Amino acid sequence: METLVHDPAEFERMTRRYLGALLHIQALGQDSAAAKLAQTLRYLALRFGGPVDGDGYRELDISLTQSDVARLANVSRETVSHELSALKNQQAVWQTGKRYRLHVGRLSRFSGDELQPDINLSTYPRSP
Repeated sequence: METLVHDPAEFERMTRRYLGALLHIQALGQDSAAAKLAQTLRYLALRFGGPVDGDGYRELDISLTQSDVARLANVSRETVSHELSALKNQQAVWQTGKRYRLHVGRLSRFSGDELQPDINLSTYPRSP
């Protein structure tokens, strides 16, 4: 505990990990597959996404297959495919191959959770 008091960077890192774990747990506890997927994608955007040109999207710096996303959200790959189509229609997700651009605000609304969009769990610096 003393390390956290004397090392603000370590405190920030641990706080981000804790918030990320809470978001992932929240995603898995959702009632519907659509909400699970939206929450999981929001978590990924906040944890692994870098800001893209101030348009509200975050681009994941990791490549994911639909099977990878299905395992993370604890739903079938077929469900991911179906629900991704709905999220794309809502302009919450842009996908090219294994690369994703995710809009945190739209994912929050789609999942029914109005999380403050300025939360930052990634290691990218905040833009002013």
